[in-house]
Amino acid sequence: MNWNSALNEFCSGAMKVLDLHAVSPGFCIRRHVSYRKYTYRLAVCRNWELWESLKESPSTVCYSERNYAWRLPPGFSPEKASDVCDVFKGRHVMGSFFKHTNREKRKEPSSRSTIRNILHCQLSKGEAYSVNNDIYDYYNVTIISKSFVREQIRRMMSCLVFHSYDRLPMETIRWLLRNPISSNFYDIRIPIAPPNGLFSLKLSILLRCSLIHFLTIRISGIVLRKNVSRPRAEDSWCCIL
Repeated sequence: MNWNSALNEFCSGAMKVLDLHAVSPGFCIRRHVSYRKYTYRLAVCRNWELWESLKESPSTVCYSERNYAWRLPPGFSPEKASDVCDVFKGRHVMGSFFKHTNREKRKEPSSRSTIRNILHCQLSKGEAYSVNNDIYDYYNVTIISKSFVREQIRRMMSCLVFHSYDRLPMETIRWLLRNPISSNFYDIRIPIAPPNGLFSLKLSILLRCSLIHFLTIRISGIVLRKNVSRPRAEDSWCCIL
């Protein structure tokens, strides 16, 4: 079967099959993972005059970043954000950073573990997504771990950003780590960071020898893979750069 011809008929120019990879029988894309790497993009406006003028007449730059970054007002402190990154590194019980509703808890026969080991958490300079401009300063927060709980990265980003604006004390962040209760974010009214700036950069998989093939597709610069030999309920797409 010519995968590229079939994909072009479905959505011309949007996807391209790059290659096929063999993995072992019983391979699960969720469980057989060495680590996951995510980056969250921040776009910080350079001054208040610009910030106010963009409210009156948004530019094409605003629209180009609308779905790809968390746009923030002036005042962001990279130094304070880096301090939060240092606090998150290492092994923690991430219960406070877990979106886990009471309804979901009632359905579970036993509570699930929320212990996660953050291998890497770092702030670095970023760049524009598509349009170079003098409106925003860009920052990337890169986080690496074997696994994450639901909404963990977005809640971590909330803490990082609000602390950088002096709106959330460092002691509160440490308290959230010491008291892993999923309702804590709502109880102390910390807004959750938007999903716009979150990107999956790399999924490192533990490959073993076998003949189950994976389909690799590129969509707008992001590589997606899916098992095409033995589809199962737990199979899912993953992003690899």
